[in-house]
Amino acid sequence: MLKFVLWFSVKSLSDINTVKELCRGCDIHLEMPELKAIVIEAPRHIASYLSRLLFVQILGVQWNIEMINAIDV
Repeated sequence: MLKFVLWFSVKSLSDINTVKELCRGCDIHLEMPELKAIVIEAPRHIASYLSRLLFVQILGVQWNIEMINAIDV
């Protein structure tokens, strides 16, 4: 599992639920909600795909993905 942090600007939890749907098999949880960040722990094949992206567009929201831990957790 690789760990990523997504910084985001969302209006509702439905956006987070959409991410959960798109990243089935990942552990996604809120972290530091005051900083609007969530953490994704993803299987290697999904994490590898996400790590090649700088931005992901979901529901009109730009999610900035920054790999914060490239080591299995």
